[in-house]
Amino acid sequence: MKKTFRISLLIIIILSLFITGCTSGNIMNQYMQALEQTENIQRSSELIEFTTELDFSDLDLTLEEKKRLDMFSSVKGSFVSKHDKEKGISFLDGHIDMKNLGFDVKIYEDQERIVALMPIFSKYMVIPKVQNPTSLQKNFSMIQIDEEEIKALWNSMITQSNIQKIGNKMVSTNEGEIRTTAFEVTLQDAEIKKLGKTFIQTILKNPETKQSFMKLMNDMPKGEHSDKILNTEEDFEEFLGHMEKGIDQMKINEFRHTGSFDKDHYIIEENISLNYAMEVEPAKNIQVSYGLQITRWDINKSFDIEMPDITEKNSFTADQLNENTPKLIEDLMKSPKK
Repeated sequence: MKKTFRISLLIIIILSLFITGCTSGNIMNQYMQALEQTENIQRSSELIEFTTELDFSDLDLTLEEKKRLDMFSSVKGSFVSKHDKEKGISFLDGHIDMKNLGFDVKIYEDQERIVALMPIFSKYMVIPKVQNPTSLQKNFSMIQIDEEEIKALWNSMITQSNIQKIGNKMVSTNEGEIRTTAFEVTLQDAEIKKLGKTFIQTILKNPETKQSFMKLMNDMPKGEHSDKILNTEEDFEEFLGHMEKGIDQMKINEFRHTGSFDKDHYIIEENISLNYAMEVEPAKNIQVSYGLQITRWDINKSFDIEMPDITEKNSFTADQLNENTPKLIEDLMKSPKK
């Protein structure tokens, strides 16, 4: 059960990231233009809010497993984010709530480094962007995603039958009330599964990307009974087969992408809802409910950030992550035993 459960959670993460990344004349042509315009935004401010609900009640779990998994059954967060692609700077400030645990998050980025502050660490984690990257950073950087191919796949799914114009709508932002055109995209079970499986194949078909992904998976923390290491092509193909099988065993109850774009075809407000069941044992499912809301303003307006004062006493590197991770978090991240 442990291996299937871990693969299932990985599928949940990948599918959520994929859908989030993609949703970025008749209404269909206007929507395509709005996607393109929004992807090309160089500078903006955003309010990002998300919720994830996982229902494990259908599973036969021990008390220890229930206790560990309950922490992740309800997660929500709210962030204000600013980014400037041209300058290579960004700032994120927000809060994440889990069961019986809440913490603030601040992440600063400039051309040289990323600095993250989370109270659970009590120090800043500093990640150099170029000099002396960690093995984890190297593996992440080698995982290349063909954005054009993914965008083409998404676009091929949008038809006159699954997108509709809702009408005109006034949206409240920090810049005031903006008149917009509202839209709604709805995809069905088979379409979402095709997207998920094709996405997995697309990001991993590059040989260098595949090797980096295998190394990344092998370097991830393992439970007390470690998962199988991905050393060979056969190991990788078996792992990939488990992920695709997991997607086939999903039942998509709802996928809906709603939002609105302004007169310049920038999507300034969007909402994504995804509800599905993930089979992890025969006739045993995890029920997943995922929601994301984004509001944008200050589009292509300049801003500056002030990096915090970093010292040896108030910071640590990514290589020192394990020794700076509180035992509470370490215990929560262990794989449940069966």
